[in-house]
Amino acid sequence: MNLLMRAKIQLRSSLVGWGGLKGGKARAESSRLSREAQSQRKPPNRDSVNNRVLGGAMTGQKTSKTKDEFPPLLGAGFHKKTADELKAMVVDRFPKSQRRRMLFAKLLNVISYIEQAKIACDIWVDGSFLTEKIDPDDVDFVVDIPISYSINPTPEQADIMSQLASMAFYQVHKLHSFVVFNAPAVHNAFGKHQASRAYWKDAFGHSFVKKEPKGIAVVEVRP
Repeated sequence: MNLLMRAKIQLRSSLVGWGGLKGGKARAESSRLSREAQSQRKPPNRDSVNNRVLGGAMTGQKTSKTKDEFPPLLGAGFHKKTADELKAMVVDRFPKSQRRRMLFAKLLNVISYIEQAKIACDIWVDGSFLTEKIDPDDVDFVVDIPISYSINPTPEQADIMSQLASMAFYQVHKLHSFVVFNAPAVHNAFGKHQASRAYWKDAFGHSFVKKEPKGIAVVEVRP
């Protein structure tokens, strides 16, 4: 595992407190995890954990400040999409792509894991996958989860949240996962969640280099 990957995993797991949680430990550690979810910190700038800082200088690859950008597939804002509608937009209209169908299938697999764990959430899909780029490198997505799942999760729920928070699906599947917890207005963590949600809405809602507005596809998971 290279330095870039290690840094990304450490940053993601530190944001939401799920990095060390596995399977049967869920119930025993639910109180601690609930407190960590409630005190969720603002994520670092996405650009601080990608090639510009760690990979680019060491490998000579294009950095996030110089890489090519492509027109977005959606206008600014959130756009609810079913899985079929998302496929039509990001796969079917790119018949020459050698990667989009594969990436979409892997994303569907992760959505299936979330459904099997019976977690109702919203998935925000972003990155070059939501642009006109023929062959995107990966898929970036945020999983917006009600904070109630952090209080007393089943082992299956704890396991999938741990994998999402630690970006466990990246190295093999090329899926960049981020997690935020969604607190209701009466909850004492509401303000923190709103700040985190605003951060990702801004980060996902603008291009890396030119900071131009672009849309976010939202897939509702309702098992």
